[in-house]
Amino acid sequence: MSAGTPYFTAVWTYDTSGTSYGNHTNEARRRGGTSFELFDAAADYLILGDEDRFDLAYFDVDTAGSLGDLTWQYWNAGAGGVWTTFIPSLADLEGNDEENEFDFTEDGAELFLDMPGWGTSVYAASGTEPDSTSRYYIRVSPASVATSPTVKMVRKRSYNAYCSPAEVYDFLNLRWTTGAFTTATVPTLAAVENILHRRQAYIDRMTRKSWRPNIAYEYHSFNLAGVSLKKKPVIDVLKVEIWNGTSWENRTQGRNEEWFFVPNTNKINFSRLFLLPARFTGLNRGYYGAGIGEFSNAVRIKYLFGRNRLTDEAEGDTIKDVAIKLATIDLLTHHDYTKILTTGVNSVDIQTKIMTWQEETTNTLQSLRSWETF
Repeated sequence: MSAGTPYFTAVWTYDTSGTSYGNHTNEARRRGGTSFELFDAAADYLILGDEDRFDLAYFDVDTAGSLGDLTWQYWNAGAGGVWTTFIPSLADLEGNDEENEFDFTEDGAELFLDMPGWGTSVYAASGTEPDSTSRYYIRVSPASVATSPTVKMVRKRSYNAYCSPAEVYDFLNLRWTTGAFTTATVPTLAAVENILHRRQAYIDRMTRKSWRPNIAYEYHSFNLAGVSLKKKPVIDVLKVEIWNGTSWENRTQGRNEEWFFVPNTNKINFSRLFLLPARFTGLNRGYYGAGIGEFSNAVRIKYLFGRNRLTDEAEGDTIKDVAIKLATIDLLTHHDYTKILTTGVNSVDIQTKIMTWQEETTNTLQSLRSWETF
């Protein structure tokens, strides 16, 4: 499977009362496709799985849910194979767990970062699972269900979005009979995945671009003509809120509602139906528009941005090549390469190769550097 594919290979629901599964993997791939229900009752599950490790899921919610507290779990292979409860990381981005916790009331995303021991396994529970493929699995279940949410699309961000450990393995021409990095190789598969993840962040920082989905929060002063988002390209706008003096009010998306976003413009447009909070109308309206005092940065926007490496014909393959070489440099400078590389006569020694790759990647990243804010 190619690194960076945005689709889960398993999107299942599980009905506890009937011990039955619903397989929604195909529906979840289509933006604006047929929506499907997630939970009928407490203790039902939404199950997400993929053969490749992932660190973000984002949801296109069709019908808002009304749910009790959510419990997220991952398959902890490192602890002998148990479901381990964890708290998704997105709640900590601004230090305000309550406001940022995703609860299926609207479009949103969750980050999955602090999950020690997460590993692949066949999904095994009551009933008959849709398949017996070994994957990285997470699942979420509500404490109660007043209104079940429906979802039109679920997508992921690969932990290694720019290249895969298998592509690094092939580039190194390794001599192991395993044919791949595993839990038993040195370095292990997890170690290589972590190296690639760090190299992705380095590439993003050096180019001021990103070829994977990222979550952004921005604050703007209100402008009836609209506001331009800083990071490009925008994948989806998840939420637009306005400060009413005591809390953030969520505003409704749609041309015939309060705000809308036109793809490829990076601009949030406010419709003629957009209403300011009551305390900011009348004499205060001018101050609100000018962004003075408590009216400063009174619009908060949450969105996803990033290029798609797989569809970026101009730079996608170049980024893949840079990521492979940066990971290879890291591996060969921090491990005994005599235990990694194949034997035989080579006209170019390893140190010369490393220096060549360092120069190539540095020059390439400089050529790709953008003046955009990242």
